[in-house]
Amino acid sequence: MRNDSDDWSEQAAMAETDRSLTGEANLDSILQALMECLLRTRDPVAYLAAVRTMADATPEAGDELRAGLQAMARALWNVTPLPWQDFRRRPLPKPERNAPCPCGSGRKFKQCCRKVSANLGFITPILGEMLLARSLREKDFRAAESHGGPLLKLALAQHAIEDGHPGRGKRILTRLLDKPLKDDLLEADAIDALGAAYLELGQTHAAMAAMRRIVETRRGASASAAYRVLATMAMEDDEFEVALRLARHALDASADNPMAGMVEIQALLMLDRFEEVGERLAHWRQRARQLDDPMMAQMFEELADKVADLETRLREAMAADSPEAWREAIDAASREPLRPVTAAPGPDIEAGRPSVFLTPAPEVVAAEQPLFEQDPDAVDLLAWLTAHPLGLQSPDALERVLQQVPPDGPVAALRDHRLRLIEHWLAQVPDGALLPWGWIEQRGILRTLFRVGLDAEEDDDIDLAIRCFERVLALEPDDHVGARLVLVNLLLREGRDAEALAWIERYPSSYLPELAFGKVLAHARLGQVKAAEAAFREAHAQLPNVLPFLKAANKKPPQDLNPGMVRVGGEDQAWFYREDMRPSFAAERGLLAFLDGIAKRMQQGR
Repeated sequence: MRNDSDDWSEQAAMAETDRSLTGEANLDSILQALMECLLRTRDPVAYLAAVRTMADATPEAGDELRAGLQAMARALWNVTPLPWQDFRRRPLPKPERNAPCPCGSGRKFKQCCRKVSANLGFITPILGEMLLARSLREKDFRAAESHGGPLLKLALAQHAIEDGHPGRGKRILTRLLDKPLKDDLLEADAIDALGAAYLELGQTHAAMAAMRRIVETRRGASASAAYRVLATMAMEDDEFEVALRLARHALDASADNPMAGMVEIQALLMLDRFEEVGERLAHWRQRARQLDDPMMAQMFEELADKVADLETRLREAMAADSPEAWREAIDAASREPLRPVTAAPGPDIEAGRPSVFLTPAPEVVAAEQPLFEQDPDAVDLLAWLTAHPLGLQSPDALERVLQQVPPDGPVAALRDHRLRLIEHWLAQVPDGALLPWGWIEQRGILRTLFRVGLDAEEDDDIDLAIRCFERVLALEPDDHVGARLVLVNLLLREGRDAEALAWIERYPSSYLPELAFGKVLAHARLGQVKAAEAAFREAHAQLPNVLPFLKAANKKPPQDLNPGMVRVGGEDQAWFYREDMRPSFAAERGLLAFLDGIAKRMQQGR
């Protein structure tokens, strides 16, 4: 839409049209310039005269272009609801075959613009309303919202959404859809646009509620459109089974709706159900032939070509990414002799304990470099490993490979290699020496040692897990990887309360539940009731959300959980601690009730 202060001078409009006619813009620009000229002149005679003037001002415009421009101008006038006529159309009389051509050439209509006019079927009321919506000044735009017909209101809403005003588009569409429209297809388009407006505004729950109301009150194409919006939203949330079910509801509501068919096929593709994709594509191609619908036929032919190309690329990728291919690459990399790791004296960090800086061999650094210089999603990890087998001697690169290797691939061989690599690196560290976190080159070996502990815990190798976590803390007591937290939880789950308490006392904290509430649990199990109460009072004062989450047998997770962005004292922190440790608290008979009583006394100021 345009502001009332926009320049509507004839000179500006002529300049725009002149640029269009000289070939610097496309047909849409020409039609837009004609619409702006129509709105400025408001009279058909003056309008067509202005168009002739613009054509005459363009040196490249020959008779054929002038005739085409005049014919387009007339066709556009005929399909446009005129703002000064209460948004009604006032079509021009159709020229007689032998009458003088209205373009002003002096020839008969049949010898001049008649042939051109016959080829302008694309200038439809839909096009006219869309061009009008783009060109209206704010005052006329508001008038069109109130007095325009349903098709114009839809065009206004679509333009508002595209122009960055989804709230205005939603308001127009909500009013338009307040009552059922006579034209089912127009109503379906309005529902599609309403869904787009809600999503642009980020109002997902409101969109779902609106679409559900529509499917409860509408039938046919309208209900199908609402189901399509819901299916699209489900796919954006990676709920592909839900999306497929909704797409099929859309087809139940309107069996020959190709857009619903497209959504169904997209959901099947995301579920890797290629056989069904092929069946549905065959159905829609046959249906397009039966309905003699060339646009539908072309749409599904193009989709079939894309699916065939996707299947080919997936087969090639699966062959290249097979467990056998991974096994060959990892075997070759594991056979490489381990390159030396250089150890250099570091600064004095802790009295009586030297520190060491570890640096991998230059050839290992060169091998890992291509991996970390690219976007992780763009890297073909198997191709990189095949080309750079020494990269597997980089702890960080090794962890990347472990995350991507197929489950039925050589995972055990990689883990064995990881243990050898850890011992190779740490053999350079004197007894009692520290590995400062500030030396970036050795962070990877600390993270890898921590990862071995986590994997061992998952495999129920508790002794190995504890040794790994304790070794991380011995090498880097500042604990940038969080080993103390998982170690304390693990020791408490294993009933090794005194050991857990010793680590907690070494790392006192009132804002980390693993330490603050771990101290409560350890004291309680050791029969140290007063110490448990004192520890709980301190912990609950800092982390009041933890106890309610521990008490509840069934608790819904907070929204927008993100393990990498936990808020200290927040419900997300409390939820993650509950997932790890509630069984241990609940197993101590009466402990949660005891803590709840203390919390109530604290609330009363006691």
